[in-house]
Amino acid sequence: MFRAGVLSTPSAPPDFEGDPNANITVLDLPAEGPCFEVYFNSPMDTKPDDLLTAIHVPIAES
Repeated sequence: MFRAGVLSTPSAPPDFEGDPNANITVLDLPAEGPCFEVYFNSPMDTKPDDLLTAIHVPIAES
């Protein structure tokens, strides 16, 4: 069993190089497994500004 980590899901085009208004939080927590991405739509039929991706970070139970 592991605790859930919650991250925001911003939208950004594939050529995104950074946003000075973006907030990034780095957590020093033990990992339960590798990070992975879930894509909610496809670049084949979605405009770059509308692409959505969730980044999942499994966190080990302490």
